[in-house]
Amino acid sequence: MHVVRLVGLVFFLFGVPTLGWDPHAVRGVSWYGMETEIQNLEGLNVFDVETHMDRMSHFGFNTLRLPFAMEGVLSGVYENNGAYDTLHKVFQSAERYPMGVILDLHRLFFHTTSPLWHSSLAVHHVSNTEETVVLSETNVLRGWKDLLDRFSFYPSLLGIDLYNEPHGEASFHTGNKSTDFQLFIERAMQELNVSFFFATGIHWGQDMRSYSHLPESYRSRLVLSPHVYGPTVSTMEKDDWKTDPSILVYRWNTYFGYLDTMGWTVVIGEFGASQYSTEDMLWLSYFVDYLRQRNMGWIFWAWNPWSHDVQGFLQGDWKTPVPEKWRLLSSL
Repeated sequence: MHVVRLVGLVFFLFGVPTLGWDPHAVRGVSWYGMETEIQNLEGLNVFDVETHMDRMSHFGFNTLRLPFAMEGVLSGVYENNGAYDTLHKVFQSAERYPMGVILDLHRLFFHTTSPLWHSSLAVHHVSNTEETVVLSETNVLRGWKDLLDRFSFYPSLLGIDLYNEPHGEASFHTGNKSTDFQLFIERAMQELNVSFFFATGIHWGQDMRSYSHLPESYRSRLVLSPHVYGPTVSTMEKDDWKTDPSILVYRWNTYFGYLDTMGWTVVIGEFGASQYSTEDMLWLSYFVDYLRQRNMGWIFWAWNPWSHDVQGFLQGDWKTPVPEKWRLLSSL
């Protein structure tokens, strides 16, 4: 038996992984940059990896989600620009604190989001511009295998987030081989060797109303990971929620909370709010109450200060937390 302990997280591997870790103990944060045109983690010009992760641990985070773009893997960019060296430093630091790490396929291409986890478009390899790779589903899985070959030996690798926020024509449990996210989840779980798979909802991450169709046999390795945002990002049907948070609770239970009741492992994969929006911060206080009542694990967006719409946990100096966000998260 191999046991890996990660600050409140314990999971057991008996050849085939089984879910013995406590998902309720996940207190995570996303640190982005690799998926953007920066092509590496943001903030390394301010502090090195070790200092960032030391501060994450200081603020109580025990899980780190790392977004990346598949273009960086299949084109050779990450191998050439030092991003893989950065990831090795992250995994090495994660073992010292300790902290679990989740690799998150956030985008196919650096410059844009894509509704599906595959594309008919191609990228050029940096070492041979005549060599192109189409980002088909098969090649996306090949890219995942390449990443796992490089980093799966680190015991701090908690799992992989298969694809960020399918939307547009993305569907679930429809049988459409091109658009059905369930079919991709099932194929990935058959072809990839990693402890845990994280899967977000369709319609930009929150909608898991059809996810009860997933095979129960996947419960030991599949973590359902909805993304939940307030009025700055997500359209709210009514204003009544401001004085009646039960409207929000009903929505959350309908979209993903029911899966927790059914016995699925649910860890919130993204949530956040803009400190410049009174409505957003009110929404965040209600959602934190919901997390506390449901005893759900969570991953906050984001460590970085300047995320579009919701900014982040830190202020612009990369060391001081936004006071109200810190107060709310520290209550969990």
